[in-house]
Amino acid sequence: MYYGPSGIGKSWASLFTGVWCLKNKKNTKITRVIYIDADNGLVTLNDRKIDRLISRLKALKYIAINTPQFAERSGKYADEFIGFYLLNLSKKFNKEKMKRQMTNTLIVIDSIRDFLENMIDKVESKNFMKLLKKMRDEYHATVLFINHTPKIPEGKPITTYSGASDLKDSIDTAYQVVPVDADKENLKFMLKMEKARIGGQEFVICIKPKKFEVTIEVKNETNK
Repeated sequence: MYYGPSGIGKSWASLFTGVWCLKNKKNTKITRVIYIDADNGLVTLNDRKIDRLISRLKALKYIAINTPQFAERSGKYADEFIGFYLLNLSKKFNKEKMKRQMTNTLIVIDSIRDFLENMIDKVESKNFMKLLKKMRDEYHATVLFINHTPKIPEGKPITTYSGASDLKDSIDTAYQVVPVDADKENLKFMLKMEKARIGGQEFVICIKPKKFEVTIEVKNETNK
């Protein structure tokens, strides 16, 4: 999970984490990224030139739930049953086919609050996390979702993220996204690790959206 206040660039950090995984697939084993965007509208997608971005990577599939016209124009569709599965709608699908297609796939959900009516409802959060765990355990996918922080008085440090305790308890690894001095053409974020059930390291992700460049720096290592 990546979390932080609204408007700091969590979507950029998440999207380019996927790009980095694809560019380094020999090490990450990620061969496909499905980005499910339920947060941003058409104006934002056009401003970020997402269509141009995803056209450069065939393995990056972008589902813009709120803007189907964008999906048509971009020509990028993820498998239909994935969207239905994550939205918890009724649709039959072949489990073996799904397992084959989801293995070595990174699914990014932007953001979890758009899939939960009540973030602090324990039953709803628990059931949704069961879906994500099933994607991980039965279908061998990696799942990254974006979360927000509750309203914090100005000047106070960020100490937690939104959601019921069941949501928090189910997360393997949690990173706080902290923007570092940057401009529109050179984005930089510190990913501060808060929870690491299965390991992990704090890192910095540097992004040049127009040039489609991304690097991740872990301690004394730099990976392009």
